[in-house]
Parts: sequence; structure tokens; C-alpha cells
Amino acid sequence: MDEPISLVFVGDDFVGKTSFVYSILNKQLQQQYVLGVYEKITSLCTINNDTISYNLVDTPVYDDYDKIKDLSSFKNNSIFIMCYAVNNSSSLFGLVQWTKQIRSQGVPAPLVLLGMKDDLKYDVKSITQKQIQFVKDEIGAQLDLVCSAENKYNTHFVIDQMLKLARKQYQK
Repeated sequence: MDEPISLVFVGDDFVGKTSFVYSILNKQLQQQYVLGVYEKITSLCTINNDTISYNLVDTPVYDDYDKIKDLSSFKNNSIFIMCYAVNNSSSLFGLVQWTKQIRSQGVPAPLVLLGMKDDLKYDVKSITQKQIQFVKDEIGAQLDLVCSAENKYNTHFVIDQMLKLARKQYQK
């Protein structure tokens, strides 16, 4: 795979997409909410002595699902990371509609379900494993992972898993 793999983060406001990108880039997390902007950042990762180039694509959120940015340019070498906050069930169930919008644009890329803000799962009533499994099945996600940008729990593991999935999916 000579073309970089695009890891495209999709989900509601306030689920932690931009914070995750900041965390991976070792930037300090913002204490105030920072509106995600459509941004593509290229980085490298080594897995099993192979250096893989990848793009972290932070997508902005619009007022409704119908205004999602044209994602048809991510048909090849892409993984869509369907993000939700573990302390917000509406962000999890909203991923069903986000998936419909992505698929309506003809994007066949694999989906990964990513629970964010894992550091908050004990602060409030968190989402159940049964709810997560329901949405995973409903959207056809190939993986179900959790992380926390706040304390960097699982962030690099998540990237490694997504890149391994992409290599398996797109290897010729």
C-alpha cells in the first residue's frame, strides 16, 4: 500500500474526535471545546517492521446528518471510525444515521466502532455492552474499541488496530 490509509473520524459533537487526534499527535488537550474542522494530518506508524503512512481525518459536525461533508473521496484505503462518547447513549445510537449518510455516498470502506471518553464511564450511567453490540451489528462495524484521549488510554492501540484492519482489507 503506497497510498496513505485514511482514518476518517465521524460522530456527533462533543464525543472526543478532535481530542483523540490531538492525543495521537502528542499535543496538549484543549480544556475548552474546540470545534472540529475538516482537517487531514499525515503521520507514520511502524507495525511488524513495516512503516505505514496514514492520514487522521477529523470531520466537522453539522446541524443535521444530511449536511455531512462529501466523503466519496475516501472510497479507497480508508477506515471510518464511528465515534461515540461512552457516557452518552444518543451519540452511540446516532451512528446508525451517520452510517446511512456515508453509505448513501457510495463509500464501501470498513467501519470501526470507537467508544471515546472511557475515563468517564464510571462518572455517570454508561452505555451497556448490549447497546454497543446492537449498534455494532446494525452498522456492520468490524471492530469495537474504546479509548480515552484525556489519559491516552488505548489511543495508540486503536491506531494500530485500525491500520492492521486496513492492511488486511486493502492488501493486494
